[in-house]
Parts: sequence; structure tokens; C-alpha cells
Amino acid sequence: MSDQKSRRTFMEQSGKLILGAMLGSHIATASANESAPQDASTVDATTELCATCEYWGGIRQISEDTKTVTGTGMGWCNNPKSRNYRKMTKPDAGTMIAWKQWGALS
Repeated sequence: MSDQKSRRTFMEQSGKLILGAMLGSHIATASANESAPQDASTVDATTELCATCEYWGGIRQISEDTKTVTGTGMGWCNNPKSRNYRKMTKPDAGTMIAWKQWGALS
């Protein structure tokens, strides 16, 4: 009886260790990825690119000195006058005739 109990205890402890190791490595990977996004693009705040456009729906951040904008990943173009309307574009996508300065930059 005590032999079965010790096996059960061993299995429970081993399972907890394996689960903890798996979760720990996942959390470490996620936090490492958050600190340095590989798909980030930094552009000059005065350029007419998607990251600086009022209609671009991507994740972006203005630098403290307001001279640059960093966009991460892809974003939706919400400008009905643009050829990219309802399409995903990168933050550093080229100049558009329908570009309008992002209100946060003015």
C-alpha cells in the first residue's frame, strides 16, 4: 500500500514539475518577444506613410520627442479614398494620394 502511495506522490510531483517547466518557458518566451518586436518599423513623423496616417488602424506609438512613430505588425487601411482601403498594410507602406496626417501628430 505504501509503495502505491509513493508512486502516486511521485507521479503528482513529476507532473507538477513538468507543467511548471512548460509554463515557465512559455512565459519567458512571451516576455522576451514583447520587449523587442521583430516586425516593428520606425518612421519619421513627417513622412506620408501608413504609420503616420489618420486612417491606419495598426498598433503604433509616438516617440517622446514626437519626431518618430513606431508601428508594429500590420494594420487596416480605413480610408475609402485609398487603393488599400480595407486591406492590411505595413506601417512603412508607401506614400498614398489619400494620406491624411494622424491627429495625434498635430
